Amino acid sequence: MSFSLNEKQLASTFDKLVEAGDLLYGPSTVVHLEDKHFPVCNTLFCLSATSPYSQPTKFEFRICPALQSKPLKPTDDTPNDTPSASDDELSYDPEATFGPGSDIKRGPAAFLIETLSSTHHLIFNKFCVFRPQYMLITADSYRRQDEALDLEDLTASWKALHALPSPHFLFYNCTPQAGNSREHKHMQLAPFTLPDSGAFELFPDMAEQPEVPFVFFLQRFQGLFEFVSGKKLLNVYRTMLYKAREALEMSADAETVPHNVILTKQWFMVIPRRKADVGVKPAVNAAGMLGMVWCEEDEQLEEWKTHGPAKVLMEAGVPAS
Repeated sequence: MSFSLNEKQLASTFDKLVEAGDLLYGPSTVVHLEDKHFPVCNTLFCLSATSPYSQPTKFEFRICPALQSKPLKPTDDTPNDTPSASDDELSYDPEATFGPGSDIKRGPAAFLIETLSSTHHLIFNKFCVFRPQYMLITADSYRRQDEALDLEDLTASWKALHALPSPHFLFYNCTPQAGNSREHKHMQLAPFTLPDSGAFELFPDMAEQPEVPFVFFLQRFQGLFEFVSGKKLLNVYRTMLYKAREALEMSADAETVPHNVILTKQWFMVIPRRKADVGVKPAVNAAGMLGMVWCEEDEQLEEWKTHGPAKVLMEAGVPAS
């Protein structure tokens, strides 16, 4: 990759933005759960071999009150925005967005981390569960969140993942049914823990694969990620998106396919989605489908427990059978 990001420096900038009130971040209470209410899934379309699923679905709930100010849908807005004091020499319009078609607030100059290939901006995510989180938004502010990813999106995504030394996963919520909250086309990046760390793992990385109550499509890179290019990612993505369209029983010419994308340096996943709202809060996005649920308050965790976490994911995706 052509550039590398200094995560220590990014964390320092993040802390200053939080202190100034430009980023919303607070401590999380972490709760781990397991749910074994569904039969083993043996009918997945996988582009690489997988082992039988015999373990319960695992969940990590993070209860973070700072998320209470996060917009819930594209028409929502963030209340009580006030000018920032994070840079005494810089004044900016707190209502300004990343372009005429954008609904993502620009924030102070420090929000912008890097511009990738002139097509995407890597910025700080204003509403954070982790320290820090990032967004990768299209420079064309009229691009929309109901579009499939294209070559430029995947090239910039791969570049951003490799610019961060520590492991991160990138995810994309395509359409409101997949849990998007903004209309300006964007991907998000969040840190994750490596296998054998003792902390919560993303289920494709688990040595003993858990039950997965929904259909997903997966391509592993088998340690050959250095040979992966944007064009190769696009070819794999189109294959998985075709299968997602079939799983949703959509016509072959359907332009908009509700789905989640998750990309790491080790694998690439697409999850077809039926809906994001299944009667619990928060709405289910790509992270939620991985078992990482970011709540605003304890009551939301109780809603998930009452409904059944695995049942939530089954209803949000296409049920596995």
